[in-house]
Amino acid sequence: MKTVVIYLIILLLLPLSLLGQTLNVGIVNDASSSFPSEMSTLIKEEITNLMQAKGGVTFTELYSNWHSQSVVANFDSLLNSSQIDIVIPVGAISSSLAGEYDNAQKPILSNNRFLFNLKEEIEYFYEFLNFKHLGVIIPSQMHNSSVWLKKQLYTSEHEYSIDIIEANNSSFALGDSVDAVVIFPLFNSPLSRVVHIMDSLSSKKIPVLATNGLEYLELGATVAFNTQEQLNKIAREIAVAVSRIGEGLVMNLKEGAERTPYINMESLRKTEKYPNWSLLENSVMINVVNHSKDELTLKEAIAIALENNLSGKISNQDLLLANKEVRLAKSAILPKLELSGTAMQLSENLARASMGQRGEFTFTGSLSLKQVIYSEAAYANIAIKKLVSQMEEHENSKTSLDIILNVSSAYMALMFCANNLKVMNQNVNATIKNLELAKFREKSGDIHFSDVNRWESEFSMNKMAFNDAQAQYKSAMYNLNEVLDMPLNSPISTPANFTISEIAMENQEVMEMFMSSAESIDKYAQLIIDQMYINSPELKVVESAGYIADRKLSMYQAQQYIPEVALIAGADQAFIREGVYRNAQLPIPPPPDDITWNVGIRLSLSLFDGGRKREEVKKTKIEQEKIALEERNLLNKLSRAVFSNVQFLSASYKEVKLAERAFNAAQANYNMVQDAYLTGVVNISQLIDAQNAMLKTKIMALSAQYQYALDFIKTERLQGRYTFLDSKNEKNRYRNLMLTYLNR
Repeated sequence: MKTVVIYLIILLLLPLSLLGQTLNVGIVNDASSSFPSEMSTLIKEEITNLMQAKGGVTFTELYSNWHSQSVVANFDSLLNSSQIDIVIPVGAISSSLAGEYDNAQKPILSNNRFLFNLKEEIEYFYEFLNFKHLGVIIPSQMHNSSVWLKKQLYTSEHEYSIDIIEANNSSFALGDSVDAVVIFPLFNSPLSRVVHIMDSLSSKKIPVLATNGLEYLELGATVAFNTQEQLNKIAREIAVAVSRIGEGLVMNLKEGAERTPYINMESLRKTEKYPNWSLLENSVMINVVNHSKDELTLKEAIAIALENNLSGKISNQDLLLANKEVRLAKSAILPKLELSGTAMQLSENLARASMGQRGEFTFTGSLSLKQVIYSEAAYANIAIKKLVSQMEEHENSKTSLDIILNVSSAYMALMFCANNLKVMNQNVNATIKNLELAKFREKSGDIHFSDVNRWESEFSMNKMAFNDAQAQYKSAMYNLNEVLDMPLNSPISTPANFTISEIAMENQEVMEMFMSSAESIDKYAQLIIDQMYINSPELKVVESAGYIADRKLSMYQAQQYIPEVALIAGADQAFIREGVYRNAQLPIPPPPDDITWNVGIRLSLSLFDGGRKREEVKKTKIEQEKIALEERNLLNKLSRAVFSNVQFLSASYKEVKLAERAFNAAQANYNMVQDAYLTGVVNISQLIDAQNAMLKTKIMALSAQYQYALDFIKTERLQGRYTFLDSKNEKNRYRNLMLTYLNR
């Protein structure tokens, strides 16, 4: 922000006889008595408090109804009055017109550098957006000031057109070519009307500069300059100037305080207007994290991940393949019917040698049937394939549980990074405020050595930390999109407020009872272990492997002495038989012309296969022993993981309260130290230490909350189910189960 020259020149020294007497202050107010100015009230309160011990003060306030001609008339009235000692303009019109009274016989305290400096604001707004057609929305009370407004809002350095648009309670007309808007306070409009205007402008992707500060910025405007803290500081500075003039001092301040722009990042996202980042460097940003109406909850993220996640899709395909293997195994015991046709050409001598049984050319059709009645290998294969399919179901469940854990971790990380970014932004804003305090103290002569350079250094370092936090937030968003199998740059809106119960826990009061003592913590661990025995897909996979080994062993043992039994049948029909040579002297009947058939039972038993089955039996017994050892090892690891995770859960539960307590203390300490710094009681190092302590403990408090929720989800992963995804009835049953374990 560039320096603004302040019109504060005492052209006539007040006589020393004024000291100890009542000071008469005249106020030229842009507003009307129906809509009094908040700034005027603040100024009068500050001056009154400061002048109580110096003879007191009286005020004469003239209202101008937002009319530039009335402002001029009120200036003339107060300047010509022998009862007025000092004149203070309040508002954009009066502050700008005060500069035209250079030869006034009374001091005029112009505060346009503080509350309203439209030229400066428009210059920043133009550099910010480089607009071509500016719309200016004003209340109906300002309709007589259109000429003055255009003069104030237009700068000859840039080319853009201006439309003055009067807004009433019903509607306002906005030209199609308008690409930026300045809005003045709409005194006769409810907030709902202002919100409607802001929504309408954002839907048209039109950014807005609000002249009344944060009130409209929070309703959807893009840029504003004035905050309540700034108003209080401005009123205090004006009161100090009035007091010094009342003491007979000549005031000639030529350098004003820089005014800090406030940027609504949500408005920038909606309007898709992204200025050069250098223009945002010294600004205070709000809504740095996207919190739109379409917020993504954890449960919604889990549903999307289970549907879209590539690992889950691969696991589903493995399950489908396992089910197909079962169908293929069953085909071995189903009837096999085969139809075939044979055409054969024989040499003449071979046909003659067959003595009428075969012709030189024959075409025969055959039908064969085989039905397995009993086959240990076939039935065992079906059973094993079913067990493999069940194993794949457990693997699929394991994959789903892992996906839920991964998406929960990614979601928690995004939530933490989003809130961490807001904390870093708040820290930058606090540094800007402290920098302004240092400049005010320096200007007031309260400090011998300037703290401004140190605060500017702190600002740069804190801005670097903010940039890092922003990169971490983007990275966390990319990571969650990857888990959800969505485009990596898709924006994700997370809830603005975080509560552990909304994320994962609905029995928080019972959890607090479990976390109250070492004994109850062990009870909770035992609950998780017992649930693990029932639900854990890892254990069920090992169990399925054991069942498969058992079935293989029984198959190899049975194959040593139980034969395979099958029904076989066949039918043949010779459709063509040519070139048959018969010998009538031999009593050999001719081959049949109709269908021939056969049916029978076949038993087969392998008598010797080189000892293969005996070795398969031994091998399978070794597999059983190995699986038993693996199951034991897995139980030990899972049990150890449960006890460890429950301890981490207990620690993070305690840290939530400790970190929150530390932050509250650090925040209270910072507020006290900041007030003391303003009055010169403490130095800059003490304030920086207090600010850093507040930042550190705030991040610790955030981290503790997310870690507690994540530790809880990790613990539930070990028990093989997530209770926060259960139905209401299941949640009630689990709650009763928790109370049962707690009361053991």
